[in-house]
Amino acid sequence: MARGRRSPSSFWDVHGDGRRPMRFRAGWLLAGAAALMLGTACEERDRGTQGQASGQSAVNDQVPQAQQEAQRKQSDALAQQNQQARQQSEQLRQQAQQPGAVAPEPQGAQAQQGSEQQIVGEVLSANDDELLLSSQGEPQLRLQVSPQTQVMVDGRQASAGEIQEGSQVRASYRTDEQSGEPQAVRIEATSQVQPTAPAAPESGQSTPGSQQPTQ
Repeated sequence: MARGRRSPSSFWDVHGDGRRPMRFRAGWLLAGAAALMLGTACEERDRGTQGQASGQSAVNDQVPQAQQEAQRKQSDALAQQNQQARQQSEQLRQQAQQPGAVAPEPQGAQAQQGSEQQIVGEVLSANDDELLLSSQGEPQLRLQVSPQTQVMVDGRQASAGEIQEGSQVRASYRTDEQSGEPQAVRIEATSQVQPTAPAAPESGQSTPGSQQPTQ
């Protein structure tokens, strides 16, 4: 080997004072810096992943809470409805147990409950809305006529306005509990007007259908 030329292994030799060459130390510094940068990047990535996971966990926690709140409100509403139904059932049961308890009826049904009465008298006046009757020994009676009143005149169906004064009437009625007026149910009138008989022929006149004697 020529003088002054060092072998390749001399690059890794240590100086006589124990120091390593500059190239070796620079390589270690670069490797340490790269490792530090890599560690920082990994730490930031882990933090981001943890933040996303915590956010998703918070959202997932809110969904069951909303569902539980809706279910609780629905359960409360059903419980309130059931309580009201039980109270109504209890009230009906108590009313049924009371002696003489009668369920309320519509006003229309109450107005028709009165027992029917009858009157026979003479017609003083009549129109489509009312009929004034006079019965012997009784005060005059004014009957209210409605579209539901059945009216018969001389055996035929008619209106109250067709009844003539002086006609004999048999009427059934009931008292309206709302107005207190007698309401006619059925009216049967018999007219007093009799059919006129044909006039007697005068002297010298022949009746229709007769023949004069031949001379």
